[in-house]
Amino acid sequence: MANLDVYELVDIQEQSGQQVLNVYFYQWNNTLAVPTAQDLIDAFQSTVQTSLKQIQDSVVTHTGVRCRNLFDESDQAEEAQSTPGSWASGAGDNLPIHDAFGFKLIQNNGALRDGAKRFAGIVEAVVTGGVITDATYITGLATLAASLIDTLSFGIFEGFFPVIVGRILDGGDYRLPANLGEAVLGLVVDSEYVPTLTSQVSRKIGVGA
Repeated sequence: MANLDVYELVDIQEQSGQQVLNVYFYQWNNTLAVPTAQDLIDAFQSTVQTSLKQIQDSVVTHTGVRCRNLFDESDQAEEAQSTPGSWASGAGDNLPIHDAFGFKLIQNNGALRDGAKRFAGIVEAVVTGGVITDATYITGLATLAASLIDTLSFGIFEGFFPVIVGRILDGGDYRLPANLGEAVLGLVVDSEYVPTLTSQVSRKIGVGA
């Protein structure tokens, strides 16, 4: 890899026999070290994924993480997992897979829209009238919000910055950038959790992943 390369990381989950994907982007920006896609997977699992699992019901299982360098096809990795969420197992029914808790990712480039994340695995007992009201759960949301803007580390070196990546219109279709010269990026500078539940149509049973 090279400094300023951008990575796509996919956290693969499963609930009720249906696959759920959350996609993240990070840019490495530190000339003192040369990490790889596997190093980003390791850093992600110990920070963002750990915070996420703490507020997901055990009906959600993280089945793997895959990561690739958008600018270097040789730099990619994939790691299988089988780790469930750990929120209050057995303490109430879980909501359907299409019900999610969400976050707004605020970035610093006016040429791009802010990003968003929606996560499955919420327990019915923490919700009142469609609004998340459980105080302990809200604390967990705040912890996850902080991890979504964290600069992740490789050893002693910080350098994986969360970014929003602009897609490029190419022949009628949109694609991700293949090099730094054509990349339009926004640094994620803040993350806000949304207290009301959202619904992901694409996650409804029979619709898709």
